[in-house]
Amino acid sequence: DGPIELSVLPRVAVKLSQVSLSEAGRAETFAAIDRAALAVDLLPLLSGRVVVGRVEASGVRVQLLRDAQGKRNTDDLAGAGEQSATSGAPTADTGSSARPLSFDIDHVALKDVKARLQDAQARLDGELVLESLSTGRVADGVASPVELVARADFRQPALKGTLAGKTTLTPALASGSVQ
Repeated sequence: DGPIELSVLPRVAVKLSQVSLSEAGRAETFAAIDRAALAVDLLPLLSGRVVVGRVEASGVRVQLLRDAQGKRNTDDLAGAGEQSATSGAPTADTGSSARPLSFDIDHVALKDVKARLQDAQARLDGELVLESLSTGRVADGVASPVELVARADFRQPALKGTLAGKTTLTPALASGSVQ
């Protein structure tokens, strides 16, 4: 419902507001975003690096459902995937020569992100809320300040609580770890 802004050079940047996605064939809202912004530099992509100017979102709401037969409300979005002829499992390229993705994100700022979870198979029913998550620069070997405030309110299993804190994270892409 809101304006969409797009720019292409020197970076691809998109700003969205008042966006919603309904369930397939139904009027129910699956996901909605009050405001989101993302900017990715173009030239570094040519050398296999992802340089992101910003990742920002607020007022994000998503509803994740799975019934007793295992059908998810996201199945139509994810697709069935390629099935292996022998195992029936999805196939993936696991080439050992692939180097880790090089990324550099200026900052991440998320506010008011709500996920409604209802899973009949796992007997899970409740809500997770990310009240705020903010980081400094996130890049390989760079120490980044992180602040988080989140809460959980579950009826099944009964769980209610808040998590708040500040820390510093340093991604180590070569080992696939974070310190």
